[in-house]
Amino acid sequence: MIRSKTQFKMEWFFSYVMPTALYSGFANTIPGKHHKKQAAQLKKLTRRAETLYKVFKPFGKRQWVFTTDSMDILAKAVESTNAPDSWLISTKSIDWERYITSYCFGLKKYMLHEDVSKED
Repeated sequence: MIRSKTQFKMEWFFSYVMPTALYSGFANTIPGKHHKKQAAQLKKLTRRAETLYKVFKPFGKRQWVFTTDSMDILAKAVESTNAPDSWLISTKSIDWERYITSYCFGLKKYMLHEDVSKED
């Protein structure tokens, strides 16, 4: 696990930036299009990885707290009805593993439009 911003930047530089720059320099010194094309693809991939890092940075950097204040208000309202047992509002009884699996499946199928026919 990377514990500091400096360590992350160093690892990013040595793992992605430097190899991309070296390969790009190599590709530009030799004749032929194959290595130039590969270097361009590597540069594009590195930029995409950096963009992905920047997009998810807030989620890895901060600690997120989820409160259920509205669920508590709803629970009190349901308890005051004549049939509180017919309303399932307790988050403690949710099978979270199954919920997350179903959520990810739906995300892949309906948001990312991935082929999920081969998944369990």
